[in-house]
Formats: sequence, structure tokens, C-alpha cells
Amino acid sequence: MVEVKLKELMNNVIPAFAVLIRETMPAVAAFKIKKIIKAIDEQAEIFHEQRNELIKRYGAPTESGDISVTPENMQHFMKELDELLELKVEIEATPVSISELGNINVQSMVLMTLDNFIKE
Repeated sequence: MVEVKLKELMNNVIPAFAVLIRETMPAVAAFKIKKIIKAIDEQAEIFHEQRNELIKRYGAPTESGDISVTPENMQHFMKELDELLELKVEIEATPVSISELGNINVQSMVLMTLDNFIKE
């Protein structure tokens, strides 16, 4: 089980996994990484649903038919969104060892971002 703030998950972890998954790696490592991504996607989906509810609550229809947060409600929206992003969530994941990844070619920043999901 890996615990991470939604802000970190949405802004850093998901983009880092998007980079990592493009690399060629052994089948077992790819399988494990995909399982982690699937667990992350579940949390991301819940976050997007809740964010959309906030947009509906604090928004109004635009001329194009979309709903947008109104200027007078932006402060309330941002406050609740920030609170949501500070929430810690648990990702049901077993970390992958760096040796399982094989001879992949990724920037060290990607691996640092994923340090809770990749072990030595």
C-alpha cells in the first residue's frame, strides 16, 4: 500500500508513469507497472468526478453550453479544490524493484518521482 497526496498523484506521479510505461521493459515489470497504473487511475477518476461536482456547484453554463466556475465563486471553488488536493489516498500497489525494470532508459527525475512505487 502506498500513501500519496492527490496533488502529488495528479501533478507528478501520473505524468512520471506515462513516461515510464513507454519504455521497453521485461514482461513481469510491465505487468506490475500496469497494475499500479490501474490502481492510480481509479483514484484519479474519483478525483475528476469530485472536481467536476465542484465545478457544477460553483459554476454556471457558458454560451457554448459548458459549465465554468463563475468569478464570484472562484475563491470558494479554489479553497475546496485545494483541500481535495491535500487529501492523502492509498494506492493498492506493490513496489517494483529497479532491477525488475531491466535496462530501461529514463531520466533520474522520473525515478525520483516514483520512489514510493519503485524500490532498490
